Amino acid sequence: MLLGPDGLPLPPEQQPVEPVEPVLPEEPEEPEEPAPLTAAERFQALQRFGMSVFGAPEPQPAAREEAPARTGDATRPAEATGTPRPAQPATPTPQPPAPAPQPAPAPRQTQGVVASEAVPPTYVLGPGDQLVVRVWTDAIEHVSATPVIDADGQIYLELLGELTVAGERLSSARDLIARRYRTFFTRAEVSVGLAGTRVIEVRVTGDVRRPGTHVLSGAATLFSALNAAGGPNEVGSFRAVRLMRRGEEPQVVDLYGYLLRGEIEADVPLEPNDTIFVPPMLAEFGIDGEVRRPARYEMMEAVTIADALQTAAGIGGAGYAQGAELWRVGESGIRELMNVNLRGEDAQLTLQSGDLLVIPPVLEKPLNVVELTGAVRRPGTYQVSAGMTVRDLLRLAQGPIENAHVQEAVVERLGEDLHYDLLHFDLAAAMSGDPAQDLALMPGDRVTVYAGEEVEAPMEVAVEGAVRLPDSYPWVRGSRVSDLVKRAGGLLEGAYTPRANLLRLDANQRRELIPVNLGAALAGDTEANVALERGDTLVVLNQLQVSEASRVHVDGLVQFPEWYPRFEGMRVSDAIVSAGGLASTAGDQVEFTPGGVVGQVEPIYLSLRREGDSFDVEPDPIVSNNDLVSVLGTGNLIATPPMVTIRGRVATPGSYALLSTNDDPDSIYDLIERAGGLLPDANAKGIVLYRMREEIIGEEQEADLGQVIAHFNRELAAGTVEGERQRATGTAAQISAGLAAALSEGSATVVIPPRRLSSTQWVRAVPVDGEALIESGGRREDFPLLDGDVVVVPELPTTVTVMGAVVRAGAVPYEEGLTLRDYVAKAGQFTEDARKAQTIVIRANGAVVPKALNAQIHPGDIILVPSDYIFRNVNQPGTLERVLSTITSIVTGYLVFK
Repeated sequence: MLLGPDGLPLPPEQQPVEPVEPVLPEEPEEPEEPAPLTAAERFQALQRFGMSVFGAPEPQPAAREEAPARTGDATRPAEATGTPRPAQPATPTPQPPAPAPQPAPAPRQTQGVVASEAVPPTYVLGPGDQLVVRVWTDAIEHVSATPVIDADGQIYLELLGELTVAGERLSSARDLIARRYRTFFTRAEVSVGLAGTRVIEVRVTGDVRRPGTHVLSGAATLFSALNAAGGPNEVGSFRAVRLMRRGEEPQVVDLYGYLLRGEIEADVPLEPNDTIFVPPMLAEFGIDGEVRRPARYEMMEAVTIADALQTAAGIGGAGYAQGAELWRVGESGIRELMNVNLRGEDAQLTLQSGDLLVIPPVLEKPLNVVELTGAVRRPGTYQVSAGMTVRDLLRLAQGPIENAHVQEAVVERLGEDLHYDLLHFDLAAAMSGDPAQDLALMPGDRVTVYAGEEVEAPMEVAVEGAVRLPDSYPWVRGSRVSDLVKRAGGLLEGAYTPRANLLRLDANQRRELIPVNLGAALAGDTEANVALERGDTLVVLNQLQVSEASRVHVDGLVQFPEWYPRFEGMRVSDAIVSAGGLASTAGDQVEFTPGGVVGQVEPIYLSLRREGDSFDVEPDPIVSNNDLVSVLGTGNLIATPPMVTIRGRVATPGSYALLSTNDDPDSIYDLIERAGGLLPDANAKGIVLYRMREEIIGEEQEADLGQVIAHFNRELAAGTVEGERQRATGTAAQISAGLAAALSEGSATVVIPPRRLSSTQWVRAVPVDGEALIESGGRREDFPLLDGDVVVVPELPTTVTVMGAVVRAGAVPYEEGLTLRDYVAKAGQFTEDARKAQTIVIRANGAVVPKALNAQIHPGDIILVPSDYIFRNVNQPGTLERVLSTITSIVTGYLVFK
């Protein structure tokens, strides 16, 4: 924590921000290679065949729908439909008919949730089904009804009355209704559909995911019931599902006919109270690897490997049938591996329950090829034939590319000891047909043609440093230094032309430095314009890299005194312009001091003549590096007239020019006179002069004042943040320990010391006895003014302010003749800690009267009663807490007395 000049901690917003260490992201851990699955784990990881078709997820519960109203009263079909029976046919309203509504699918329910089913024309109607009937001719609709089949199998329709439709197919009922309505309306269009089907209850039990009673639509089938029950579970049979109906023999259904061949004969319609039982499967085998349909399959009879592969849709194109693996639990109870050739008699082996057949993939690495890589037009893998050579291979690959290294290439060949041997050959000679270099190839060989940059310096040159486009450029035979500089866009400003460095790689792979006279090379000197070789790097230096910066120092009465860059031909006047021109207080002389001299400097004085905003220097010499140009001033020149301000109760308040001279300084009285004098309600005793602190205390005196105050407060002038923290922490600990120890032995007294001094506690006002000033005509209590001073003449006040150690601090009406004690009494009297003898009176003009118990009080005065040490007895924790909460904002130390 940093301290201010008064030794107190600076506010939080001025404290330095402690650097926060960046949090580096943790590097992700590399995933561990998973352990290979055992045969048993691989078997269990396979999905059962059919689970993806009948293994429906658990449905979300839906609100139960009320079944359509039924009634057995044939004389009241209106109650069955919920619509009052009309006394006579309604008069049709002419309007274009809307399309016949399609029956909305009923929501699926399991255990009370209705399941929707598509209703075919062959659907047999029954009680509870709701029809939608519409009849229209041209654009006029005559009938629109949604009757419900009642318990007697009848519906009621306008004009037709009661019709028996239960037991009829939907298509037959449609024909019947259309035929009857056409007797009433010629050219009638009749639409009959299902708005809702009746519901039936079906029991699904055994090894299914959701066994129980399921409420389904009247069009439900065996498959939809199994789907509603979630299908067979992990042990449920797909091949021996039993459908049981009262009065009939159970029907056994093999779902594999539907799953493998799409046979739907087994998907029989259900009737109310049907029971579907799914027994556990008896046996299963698994097929994995390169087959088209890997899964676990259920066995009902003996199955050969060939039959199993046919069930799994056969071996995939990448399967290796000759090396299949058959995992089987032997008689010893240990799982064993059998390698089987599925292209031979092994395909007729009979599988057992729990067998796992794995078809491995074929090997992807061919044996009859050679591999060509590197700087060729068509690298890749090629078939090798008898007598094939390197030359033949390169012809197939359309030869090497332009940057190929033709002096050498290699063949990697696997030897009998299963180690690779490296065979070198001359590529150019091999392509020319040299039998000694045109090596014969063998299956598995790897031929590599090197690129030029892999074995020799790259075919490029580079330029760095003070050029416009430093980069690497393709090397061309015959190019020189000047050509490279031109390709790089030329030199930058400040480039050093007497010398450049050319770096060249020698035979020992070390960089050799070749000095180049760049200026001469660019001027056409053949000897200096060195020829480039591949891999060369030209380094163009900057002027600052070989010599110090060219600059000149401009100081004195200019706008921006500073060091400035020096350019060729720069003169003294140019240097002054670089510094922003002359200041308003500049005189008529320039001191020019050349730099870089040995021994004593000799300044030269130049004449400076100003005309408006322009100026001339005579003479105006050219400046050199490190020269000093200093513009001198004039002591009695007033560039900006000084100003003083008077405010308040004068005839003409405002700002006035300061008319001081060395012999006759402008004063407060003079300023009041120039402002027209005081107004009648002005408070002459309250005249105050406000002056800038810098005009009273200089920088050197300010530093000394800070050290004296710090010594007075027994604090160091500066300290570290950590040290201040430790001091504050130690003080708090000592206070807590001391008070706790004192309280443990009885009562104690807490003593709060006075405040410390602070140089920031500053009053800018200079008190003026205006009454004496005005009465003496400026002969007494007058005060010389300085630039920026402000004189304030306040209005005559009507109150006296009492502050400090009194009961009720604040303003009290002024009454002539009252004493200081009278005003304190009006403020509620002195408090317990009041230092009465040290009472201070601050006059309206800021003057201070010490020990002022008997001082005369004037309007606008401030009575300040200071406080003394507070001695407070503390004998219990509650009292201690209240005391500490009161004094923590001012206490910086403490004493505990017994």
